[in-house]
Amino acid sequence: MEEEKKDRSRCGAIKPNGDPCRAPVSKEGSKCTNHRKGDVKDKPRCGSTKTKTGKPCRRIVKALDILCSTHNEKNKDILYCGGLARNGPCKNVVFVEGDRCKSHPISYEKKENITKICKECKIFKKFDKFPISTSGSNGVGRTCKECVSKIKKEFNYSRKTSGTQQCVSCREVKDVSFFGTDIRLLSGLKSSCKECINKASKESDYTRKTSGTQQCISCKEIKNVLLFGSNTRMLSGLKSSCKECSNKRRSEYNSELSGYISYLFRGIKRPIPISGITKQSVLNRYNAQNRICNRTGRKMTHTCTYNPDKKLHIIERQLDNLSIDRIDSLLEYTDDNTQLV
Repeated sequence: MEEEKKDRSRCGAIKPNGDPCRAPVSKEGSKCTNHRKGDVKDKPRCGSTKTKTGKPCRRIVKALDILCSTHNEKNKDILYCGGLARNGPCKNVVFVEGDRCKSHPISYEKKENITKICKECKIFKKFDKFPISTSGSNGVGRTCKECVSKIKKEFNYSRKTSGTQQCVSCREVKDVSFFGTDIRLLSGLKSSCKECINKASKESDYTRKTSGTQQCISCKEIKNVLLFGSNTRMLSGLKSSCKECSNKRRSEYNSELSGYISYLFRGIKRPIPISGITKQSVLNRYNAQNRICNRTGRKMTHTCTYNPDKKLHIIERQLDNLSIDRIDSLLEYTDDNTQLV
């Protein structure tokens, strides 16, 4: 046994103290696991003297004349996680100042004061301006909501008016009149026919939850189910946001010019034909009038506010908000018979 131990092959790599390594190896000439990538003595070191003791840094680097991540001045602009790890602050790279990696997540309350850059507009915005995404380390997507809506509007394909199309649900070839409109698809038609869509929606109707509580995804508060609207497609039969948050979000959208014009069109009584005007024509007239009312000469606004005390009036009309008025109330809505007041 003693002779076999003497005949074993050894690593032989020179250790920092100058002695050869005596770790046994499988065959002669090979190295042990500690010295397989080369002798530790010959590996390049950082060498920076900006240490607490003033001695050269002994961290191993990839090549000569390269500093480690701690002493490299180029790494000052790189954002690190900074979460508490076993060997000190976490050095995982993040793309948002104050954010954490997947191993050190932060709570939603702390994210409210953190900004993130949008990959499309390159502007730093708060987390509530980004859509929710479970694939991201911070729980939101990389593109803000405003840029996402602009990208979706670019897909505006015209509807196919004649011919046939196969339904992806029932696999039947039907006329295009049996399909709904979807401007995001090349054909301008939905992939499933109207009959299959109606059938699927009826099968997924869930009963509304009548008692208990639920957390709102917008304000993160746990509220009674009576404070939520109904949504038969959700398992609980409730909307994910409470009524107050939904109304606030709706009033914010209606405060934008395009949203407010859509709100005005919804308020027009349907028995009166409105085919003579479009949203774009109203916008052009608004710019042509220089945002000035034809009657009073005051500047027109498009502000909508939500007052929770007025439950029946979600949107409160302001005195200077614009409205579509017919010059002759006996005639239809046309470009020549309308004005903004």
